Amino acid sequence: MGSLMQSKIEESQWQAVLDNEIWDIPRATDKIRPELWLSYVNLPSEVKKCFAFCGIFPKDSLIEVDMLVQFWIAYGFIPSQTGIDIEVEGHEIFSELISRSLLQDVNIHAAGTHLYISVNNRYEWPGVRLCKMHDLIHDLAQFVTGDGCSTLPKKNEFKKISKRARHFILKDDDAEYYMGDRPINGRTALSVQRGFIGLSKLKLLRVLELGYGANVDELSTSIQYLQHLRYLNLSSTKIRELPESICMLVNLQTLNLNGCDLLTKLPMSIVYMNSLRHLHLSDCPKLKIMPSGLSRLRCLKTLTKYIVSEKAGNKIGELKHWNLDGELGLYDLHKVKNVDEAKEANMSSRQRINSLSLSWGASVENAEQVLEALKPHAALKVLSLLDYPGTQFSTWIRDGHQLQNLVKIFLHNCQGCEQLPPLEQLPCLEELTIRRMDGIKYIINNTTGDALSLFPALRTLHLYEMANLEGWCVEEDRETAPPMFPCLAELVIIRCPKLTTMPPQIPTLKGLFITESYCRTQIALVSKEKGVFKHLNSLKQLSLTRCEELALLLEDKEETRPLSSSIRDLCINDCSQFSLSVALRNLTSLERLWMYHFEELVSWPDELLRDSESLRCSIFMFLQEFDRCIITRRLWSTVSRAS
Repeated sequence: MGSLMQSKIEESQWQAVLDNEIWDIPRATDKIRPELWLSYVNLPSEVKKCFAFCGIFPKDSLIEVDMLVQFWIAYGFIPSQTGIDIEVEGHEIFSELISRSLLQDVNIHAAGTHLYISVNNRYEWPGVRLCKMHDLIHDLAQFVTGDGCSTLPKKNEFKKISKRARHFILKDDDAEYYMGDRPINGRTALSVQRGFIGLSKLKLLRVLELGYGANVDELSTSIQYLQHLRYLNLSSTKIRELPESICMLVNLQTLNLNGCDLLTKLPMSIVYMNSLRHLHLSDCPKLKIMPSGLSRLRCLKTLTKYIVSEKAGNKIGELKHWNLDGELGLYDLHKVKNVDEAKEANMSSRQRINSLSLSWGASVENAEQVLEALKPHAALKVLSLLDYPGTQFSTWIRDGHQLQNLVKIFLHNCQGCEQLPPLEQLPCLEELTIRRMDGIKYIINNTTGDALSLFPALRTLHLYEMANLEGWCVEEDRETAPPMFPCLAELVIIRCPKLTTMPPQIPTLKGLFITESYCRTQIALVSKEKGVFKHLNSLKQLSLTRCEELALLLEDKEETRPLSSSIRDLCINDCSQFSLSVALRNLTSLERLWMYHFEELVSWPDELLRDSESLRCSIFMFLQEFDRCIITRRLWSTVSRAS
């Protein structure tokens, strides 16, 4: 209501709203509040259509914004204006719905409700924006839509639905849906499973989305009869290849194959689908080659995976034919012959690419020069380097000023590099993942700059299989060094055996997850003053897997003093020397304890048997092989009594 009134500056305009007869008109079953109805009535006509369409999603859904805009485009809700990209117009309509509070932006880390998105685990991927609709607003959208949307929880429900129904959500995975002889004017079919029969009869279908993980391994050639189809989502299915007849879908704008991990090739005929604007191919590891002549698709705006070839028609220079935006992954960069070829991609001018992944498949001498030539635009937010064979990173990566807008970095298997670039200087970096870089000994190599803090915005740090990582900073003991990780909330350390310390003073750390790291000889080097856990005052979750030495530190009362009032969840996996009674005595705020692979545990601690009131947390025990365990009746009865 506030959004509606903010543009009305005359008292007479306010009075006109107050006198509007809409306040006196009863709405269906009194569910629609008049101020909400008034908000809808005052929307521009094209915005009304887009808003009403949102009513097809179930309540409490989190909706991927890009997918929603593509749905609107598929239905022709967005008027095309000369010189303006239709996706831009779609996002402007979305922004207007946000400004009027008819849709709400969602924090991607708070995605705990039903996630209605178009790709596999997409909420974990960079650059994804989600939205939701309040229950009262959803009632309004469904009231406007009427019986145009139908959810089918049982088989044979097509016989009962309204003739006006245009949008179907098929919820029962096991039901064999069929339409019989009744004509259905469906425009949308969502969550379609393998059992859906007669899909080709939906001649007017514009949006077809298979259910997440649908047990579908091939696409029927009858798909060619869906001539009006604009949006086809086959993500996370078991499809190995698409029929060549798919080229008959001359109006198809979006083809989503994300997460199809068995997909081996694309149909050669795809190059004739001239309406195609979005081709999603992320997380398709078996897809090793692109159809020749893909550059014929001059309308293409999204191409999440492009596999470089040495053959004409599939070289990296083909990118010059597209004005791509969003996510772009370039694979097999070892096949780029020279720097001039790489420069043809013109990456530095691609301002609308917000996520860039660069991957090599073999070691080549020109890797460093090719990486230099692929310098992206400064607006880039996400950067991934995979299997990079060079010995040092390019100047545009080492120069902190070039990547000021980076939010997420992923470095994987860059084995030739012995130093990380100065990532600690990036002001917006929130997520950093480093995997399999055996040449790296320290995360930070130089602290002589004038920075007030190192990694000032970093919230998540994941370190995997860093065989020679010894510490966090070369000058870790220097008193004048600026503080590290002032915002870090999650730290994951997996198979980093040579680490000896934790970063000093991480006041914001909430979750710490360590696997096969900090071996016995390294723990012995940790001074009593520094400790491992003793400076983690805000830690709420701690997980230790095959870390005997760290688990034993939990028995040290001085070491665990900061944890005693903060930690809520503790997971101990395969640490046979872990003392349950001592840990529970030290960690007084513990609410949940997970214990995995404690085959030698035969009885409950005596002190807890004597006083079950001292057990204040829920304990979940997972024993790998029950036949090797001697679990007494007394133990389990005590667990039941105490819990």
